[in-house]
Amino acid sequence: MMELHSCNYYCERPACIKVQRDEMRGWFFDQHTVAALQQKLAASERECEKHKNAVAIYNQDCIAAEKKIAELERGVKKV
Repeated sequence: MMELHSCNYYCERPACIKVQRDEMRGWFFDQHTVAALQQKLAASERECEKHKNAVAIYNQDCIAAEKKIAELERGVKKV
């Protein structure tokens, strides 16, 4: 079992803060958890990029459709 830091957790000495941080990190995250979270983050970033690309394509399609509608409306007005 991990020993608690002997200073209280309100100690502001840089060395104590680092030890406290490392202790807490160990309590919450083991190496497998960190690796799994990193993989999830990378997958989320890839998914986000796909959505950004889809939105860009959708926006381009909307612009093209608006232009086509405008052309058709101009053609109707001429007739």
